[in-house]
Amino acid sequence: MLPLATLLAVLALHAGLLAADLVAVQGLAREAARAAAVTDDAATRDALEQAAGRQAVRLTLDPASPRDPGALVTAEVSLLSRAFRAFGPEIWLPARASMRVEDR
Repeated sequence: MLPLATLLAVLALHAGLLAADLVAVQGLAREAARAAAVTDDAATRDALEQAAGRQAVRLTLDPASPRDPGALVTAEVSLLSRAFRAFGPEIWLPARASMRVEDR
């Protein structure tokens, strides 16, 4: 019975990590879209890497800078999940957010 309980506890822990990473990647996508709406691509990447901390992150911006005020900018972010990494697989979690470019 103990091995089964241990397995269930480990799976619950990893499910919690996966859920936390899903919430984190959504927040990072919003942060990246907000930064892209007011700054250029390089500053947006710097802000995203700082917000992600030590977690690996990928970013795609559409359209690339320079962007016209009022245009829609979309940030597509992928975050390398911490869940199940100890077992080998790399799980990249995607998120997307869009915002209007503001006057600078």
